[in-house]
Amino acid sequence: MLLIKDINKLIKEVKAEEITVPEIFIEQKALWLIPTYLRSKKLKKIVLVVDENTRKAAGDKLGNLLVKDEFQMTIIELKPNKHEQVIANEQTLIKLFLDMPNDTDIIVAVGTGTIHDVVRFVSYKMAIPFISVPTAASVDGFTSKGAPLIIQGFKNTFQTVSPIAVFADIDVLKEAPHEMTAAGFGDIIGKYTSLLDWKISSLIADEPYNQLAADLTKQSLEACVNNVQEIANRSDYGLTILMQSLIESGLVMLVLDYSRPASGSEHHLSHYWEMDLLKKDAKQLLHGEKVGVAVSIIIDLYKQLIINLDVKKIAHDSSFINSFIGNWDQIKAAINELPNSNYIRYLLKTVGGATTPKELNIGDKLVVESLNEAFHLRNRCTGLFLINQFKKENIKYPLENIVYKKGANNLMNIAKVENIEVRTNIGNKPDLPEVIAVELKNGTHLNLNVSWNALTVEQYGEIGTYTVEGEIQLQEYPNPLVEQRADPYIYKHTDGYYYFTGSYPEYDRIVIRRAKSIKDLSHAEETVIWRKPEKGIMSKHIWAPELHFIDDKWYVHYAAGDTDNVWAIRPYVLECSADNPLQGEWLEKGQVNTDFQSFSLDATTFENKGKRYLVWAQKVDDDTVSNLYIAEMSNPWTIKGGQTVLSTPDLEWEQQGFYVNEGAAVIKRNGKVFITYSASATDDRYVMGLLSASEDSDLVNPASWTKSVEPIFATNEKAEEYGPGHNSFTVAEDGTTDLLVYHARPYKEIEGNSLYDHNRHARVQQLFWDQNGNPYLGSPGQIIDRSEKKVIATVIVQ
Repeated sequence: MLLIKDINKLIKEVKAEEITVPEIFIEQKALWLIPTYLRSKKLKKIVLVVDENTRKAAGDKLGNLLVKDEFQMTIIELKPNKHEQVIANEQTLIKLFLDMPNDTDIIVAVGTGTIHDVVRFVSYKMAIPFISVPTAASVDGFTSKGAPLIIQGFKNTFQTVSPIAVFADIDVLKEAPHEMTAAGFGDIIGKYTSLLDWKISSLIADEPYNQLAADLTKQSLEACVNNVQEIANRSDYGLTILMQSLIESGLVMLVLDYSRPASGSEHHLSHYWEMDLLKKDAKQLLHGEKVGVAVSIIIDLYKQLIINLDVKKIAHDSSFINSFIGNWDQIKAAINELPNSNYIRYLLKTVGGATTPKELNIGDKLVVESLNEAFHLRNRCTGLFLINQFKKENIKYPLENIVYKKGANNLMNIAKVENIEVRTNIGNKPDLPEVIAVELKNGTHLNLNVSWNALTVEQYGEIGTYTVEGEIQLQEYPNPLVEQRADPYIYKHTDGYYYFTGSYPEYDRIVIRRAKSIKDLSHAEETVIWRKPEKGIMSKHIWAPELHFIDDKWYVHYAAGDTDNVWAIRPYVLECSADNPLQGEWLEKGQVNTDFQSFSLDATTFENKGKRYLVWAQKVDDDTVSNLYIAEMSNPWTIKGGQTVLSTPDLEWEQQGFYVNEGAAVIKRNGKVFITYSASATDDRYVMGLLSASEDSDLVNPASWTKSVEPIFATNEKAEEYGPGHNSFTVAEDGTTDLLVYHARPYKEIEGNSLYDHNRHARVQQLFWDQNGNPYLGSPGQIIDRSEKKVIATVIVQ
C-alpha cells in the first residue's frame, strides 16, 4: 500500500524506527478478515466496545463472526446521556474499566471518535492492545495515540497508544449517516489552516517542522478535495479516498508523536464550542462538522490580517514580535495561498455538511468568545494566538476590521553596533564573540547577545577577508504573562521547572504554578498550597509570597494581617521538604523575629559569601514612613544580629502619595549586589529604584550601599503600563539571559483604594546590562528594535 510506504519513509526520516505502524485494511468485507487476523496473533479472548448505534452498524455482525469461529467474546455497550450520545468523560471511562475482564487479550473499538478515545485510554492503562473498526469515515484520529477526553468539563488530550490494526469495511462506511461522512471531510478540510499554523510557528517560534510530514498531510487534503464529488456520492472509490486520507493524517501524527500537522486554530474553535455545549449540558456536535465550519472563519480572519496589519506600526510588547516581523513576507505569502472561505463553504455544502455556525445552532456570541479565548486551550503559536497578542480590541463576529495595538514609540532604537574584526589562521574556525556592544539612540550603552550565521570550512580555508552576519538575540514573552497576580515571583529550579507565585486577588491564599517554560506559566494549572485561617494572625491580607529553595527545602516568605487588626501586617514563613512544592505538606514556621511589632511586609532573602540575609519593608511603631531594612539570618525564618535601615524614602519620587520603600528584589552580577525596590503609592506613581554594593562589602552597613538618584523603572503611558513595580528576577530558558518580572496595570484611572484594584498583571521582559556592569531596565513594555541595524563581523584569514 502506497500509504504505508510514505509513512515508512517518514519514520526513517525522523528516526522513529521504534514506532510500530498499525496494519491497515480498507476494503469491502474487511470485517471478515478480523477472525483470521486474531488467530494469526493467537488472541482468543476478545472484548468488543460498542454503543447502541455502532452495535447495529458492525458490532453484531462482527460478534457473530467471532462466535462462529469460537472466540471467547464479551460485548461492552457504552451508555449514552440524555441526548443519546456517548461522551468521552470520567463516567464512561469508569464503566469501561469496571466492565473490562482482567484476562482480555484484545479490545476491539467498534465506532468512531468517542469510542476510540475511551478505548485507547483504557488500552494504554491496562496494557491491553486494541483494534480499530471504524463505522464511519468521520475523524482522522483512528490511528493516532492522542485521546481527547473531557475531564471535569475541560477537554484534555492524553498521549496513549495506537491500535495494532485498522479494519475499515467500505460496506459499513457506506451505511453510515451522511452527516458523519461530511464530518470526516470537514476534519480533512481543517488541514488548510492547521498546516499554515504549523508553518507560522516554525518560522517565528522555532517549533520543529518536518516538510515530508506536511507534504503527506497536504497530499491527503488534496486527494479529498480533488474527489469531493465521489465522496459526496459515497461511492466505493470516494469513501476509500476519504478513509485513506483520514488514516494517513492520523499516522503522521503517530510518527511525529504530536498533532501539529492536523490541528491548529480551527480545532481550538471546535474544542471551545464543544466545552460550551458541555457546560450547558446540550447535545454535542460532530467534531469534524465544527472543524469544517471553523476553517472558513479562520481563513477570513487570516486574510483580513494581511490586509489590515501594518507591521511597521505594530506594538512591540507582544510575543514573538521580532520573529513575526522578520518573517512577515513568508507569512503573507502562505496566507495568500489559502483558498477563500467561499470555496471552503462550497466544498462542505457539496458533501452535505454545515457551512456556517448558524447551521450548527452556534450563536455569534459564542463565536466571538472563541475567537478571543480559544487560543488559551493549547499552548501553540498559531495565527489566532498572534492576532490575539496584537489586537487592541476584541475580535468581533461577523468579522470586522480588527484594531491592532500600535507601538512604534515603544521601541528602543539602536544607534550604533560594535564593529567586530576577528583574525584566524587558515583552517581554524574563527572565534566570534557571543556578546557585542551597542549604543541606543538615548545614549545608553549595552552588551547584547548575538547569534552568528553558520560558518563553512570553505570560508576560513584560504587566505582572505570575508564577512559574517549575525542577529541580536532578545527574549520575548506574552505580555501580560499572568493576569491579576501582583507582586509576581518566578524561580527556576534545578528540576527544569519555572515556579510562579504572586498575590491572589482575594488575598486569602498562597498559590503556586509551574511549567517547563516561562510562556507556559500563562496557563499552567495553579495549586493552592496554603489558605488563611478564619481568624487570628495570618487571617487577612495575604500578600507578596516569594518561593525560595534553601538547604534542600522550600520556603515561602509572605506577609499577612490579623482579623483583630487587618493592618497588623507581619512577615511569616512556610516550609516544605517535598521535592515538588505543589504536592508536599507546608508547615507554618511562624513570624520572622524583627525588632518591631508594627507594619512590616515584602520580605525577601538572599545569600552572599556564605551568609544569608533578609531585606524587608518596615514602618516603625506609628510612623507612616516605610523603610527598607537588612539583617543577617541564622536560618530562613530567623534573624540574627543587628537590623539596619538600608534605605528610607528621602527623594521626591519616593514620596508620591505615601512615603514608601518596599518590594525589594535581589540580583547579584558583575561583583555587585543589586537591590531593586518600589516606591510611592501603588497607583500610576509607583516606581522602582536601585541600591548597589560590592559583594565583598559589609552588606549590613548602610555606607556600603549606593542609591539611584532617579527612578529606574516608571509608568510608560505609550505602552499602557502603569505603576510598574514589586519585581523579582529570573533567568531565561537559555540559562544565561536575565529577566525582569514585575507587575503593572493596563490603565491609569482607579476607582477606590488601589490596593483592591486587582488588575496589576504579572509581566516579564529582558533585563539588560550596561558596559559598567549595572542593570538597565528600560521602560515597561519596551523592547529593543533590532530590525534596522545589522550585526556584521569581518573575518581575516591569514
